[in-house]
Amino acid sequence: MLVIISDLHLTDGTSGQTIKARAFQIFAERLQELARDASTRKSGLYKPVERIDIVLLGDILDAIRSTTWDQPPCKVRPWDDFRKTEFTDQVRHVTDRVLAHNRDALDVLRSLSCGISVPVSDVAGEQSFAVVPVHTYYLIGNHDWFYHLPGTVYDSIRQASVSALCLVNDPNIPFAHDSAVWPELLEQYAVHHVFARHGDIYDPDNYENKTRDGSSIGDAIVVELLNQFTALVDLDPILPQDCKEALREIDNVRPLTMIPAWVCGTIRRSCGEHGNRVVQIWRQVAQAFLQVPFVRQHHLWLSNPALARP
Repeated sequence: MLVIISDLHLTDGTSGQTIKARAFQIFAERLQELARDASTRKSGLYKPVERIDIVLLGDILDAIRSTTWDQPPCKVRPWDDFRKTEFTDQVRHVTDRVLAHNRDALDVLRSLSCGISVPVSDVAGEQSFAVVPVHTYYLIGNHDWFYHLPGTVYDSIRQASVSALCLVNDPNIPFAHDSAVWPELLEQYAVHHVFARHGDIYDPDNYENKTRDGSSIGDAIVVELLNQFTALVDLDPILPQDCKEALREIDNVRPLTMIPAWVCGTIRRSCGEHGNRVVQIWRQVAQAFLQVPFVRQHHLWLSNPALARP
């Protein structure tokens, strides 16, 4: 039995809401039901499934969507040298915060490593339970690519995630972006006639470094534009709460090039007479964003005249 999950975006809580633990409890309950149903074969014979493979297919622990990148004492950004002590300290800091903020939810996923119980009957008709082993794999995407970085410091950071989720990943090996590193997982893909990988590989805004060990313009958009914009909106004493809550959904806009148009639409729908104030905040943040050296290297974004004019 193969289960694929991606884009949970579990954050440290500084950039909007994250998925509640109850959702993971429902998932665990549903997984047990699915395992039982999958044990009833096409022939009508009931035979417990041999194993369950859970693939966490990227953007599970979101180390990008944290406002701590913009706050002292942090002096680095995701596109800086990942070998700097300040950089590794920040990745560790955000990771620890994400794990702590989502401890209850992650405990549910971790508990699955003990196996899933499915009912069986012996020859006398007495019902008992069989424990189906669960293997959980973690592959990285564009918001958790830090766990693909090499080095002993990152090994220790990965160890915290392996322990929190009870992963099959070896923490001393960079988390993979391509499932080909696990022959046994590819075998399960073949058995189930599927192939899966994180979608960032098809998105030039979020996948620039072909080895997935570097930052992209998407990181800058989150850290320097979206985080800054929502922080200023939240702190503004004039804007009504309904307007603020609507604008927090900016994190979910795809593709990224549609963000200015989305801001325009949200202002019209939810901000009423305060729309001009939101426009002022956007233009202030957008102009600062366009001056960031890393952003200035990306000419497609600089040539987008709509960016600074929602």
